[in-house]
Amino acid sequence: MIKSEFLERVNRWPAMHFTVIEFEMRDGGYEIYLLDKSHQRVSRLLMYRTPDQQHARAMTTHFRDWLEKSNQGRIQVSQKAAGKSIFDKSSAALAIIREQTPQQIAAVRTV
Repeated sequence: MIKSEFLERVNRWPAMHFTVIEFEMRDGGYEIYLLDKSHQRVSRLLMYRTPDQQHARAMTTHFRDWLEKSNQGRIQVSQKAAGKSIFDKSSAALAIIREQTPQQIAAVRTV
């Protein structure tokens, strides 16, 4: 799996906040899961299967790095969105007011 595939799969679940990665032996191979422990229940997303434990460890290391970067990006985007929403609304309102002629402003006040 490459990073873009990993991020695509994680981003399919925007309400989930995956913070833990684990792998376990199952059916003669290893499965790697992302875990979301932010709710009362633990949610698990199967990310990868491999027959080899060493490969599972290596992929878990890659996934951990990618997940940390993804979570940092999500936090920054949500902070920007929260900050921009207020700014954008104020800027949009100010732009509308500036474009109005004195007659339009007077008409709004009389209504």
